[in-house]
Amino acid sequence: THCPHKADWTPKTSNILLPPLGFKTRSPACQLYYYYIVIYYVKLILLFQAHQRLKITKDHTIKAKEEGDLKDTFSLTDASRDVFCSVHLQEKLSLFCETCDKLTCRDCQLTDHRQHKYKFINEMAVETRQLIKGLLSEVR
Repeated sequence: THCPHKADWTPKTSNILLPPLGFKTRSPACQLYYYYIVIYYVKLILLFQAHQRLKITKDHTIKAKEEGDLKDTFSLTDASRDVFCSVHLQEKLSLFCETCDKLTCRDCQLTDHRQHKYKFINEMAVETRQLIKGLLSEVR
């Protein structure tokens, strides 16, 4: 499962569900999952366009993998909107460690990620949304 709200999403590929246009949720974890998917597809489109422009690769065909990487990388449980730390089981993943490029809980940020640059996931979601809007405008 990807997101607690996935029942509202429509299938676009065989193994990845995409949210409808204008999808909104209060769950920062779901928002980040959604934005990671959008970034993944924007990068895929840009790669495809670049691939088609090069003379040496113009005749190549890009095929989907049997199993998508996103399924395992960004999975959430249906039971909860919050995602909890695998080390500190009672702590929610509420921070984004920019140094390590991963979600962390407060305890992890104070110990293993002490000197690392971080942001709250709500802030990261806003920044990611702006980044995606910019990338999408480049693709259009």
